[in-house]
Amino acid sequence: MRVLIARIILLSVAIPWRCAASSESHGHFVAVRQHGHVRAEHAPAVGGHAPVLVIGDRPRDDTSSRAFDRSGESIATSASGDEHTQISDEERGEALVNKLMKALSIKDEKERIKAIIPLVHKSLLNSSGDDLNKSVKEFSFKKASAAVSLYQIPVKITRVAKGKNSGVGFGDTAEAGRSDRFFVAKRNGVVGLPAPIVVFFPVDGGEPKIVNMGSL
Repeated sequence: MRVLIARIILLSVAIPWRCAASSESHGHFVAVRQHGHVRAEHAPAVGGHAPVLVIGDRPRDDTSSRAFDRSGESIATSASGDEHTQISDEERGEALVNKLMKALSIKDEKERIKAIIPLVHKSLLNSSGDDLNKSVKEFSFKKASAAVSLYQIPVKITRVAKGKNSGVGFGDTAEAGRSDRFFVAKRNGVVGLPAPIVVFFPVDGGEPKIVNMGSL
């Protein structure tokens, strides 16, 4: 215990120093205790604030350290000092559905389509990728545009039905992944059940895309 306290005191004195010999010219150090040992790890300054001293146990299988900036926000940093965040598929899907609903609410049809193109899967676009394909434009897009005013925006997701790994598209637009149904609630005063918007998550971890909006 005395040895541990002595190490902490030495680290607290050394932490404010910048490492002149290091190739990293910005940032400070945080103290991390792992398996009963205390050591200093580099953590970058965030938002103009250096992270304060944090000492805590690290799980055996954890490869990241955690510091806190002076505003109280946590900063997740990798062992090399790089920032990283983890966002769940449900959060990514909900954000995409919100963008779709806002785009569908645009009054001018040309601007509405322009806003929707980046949100949908390539299988819903024409061969040049600069417009919705004819069948999507005449059916699911038209139906969704007419019904979007019935729903809450920002959306209220009542449930997410996860699909199985399969794929979407055909030929050049084919892509492997998983299609989940995000059920969106209608706005207050509107009678009816939540309706699903289908979001596709590529197997390679790429950005999710809308593959079906026609159930609104």
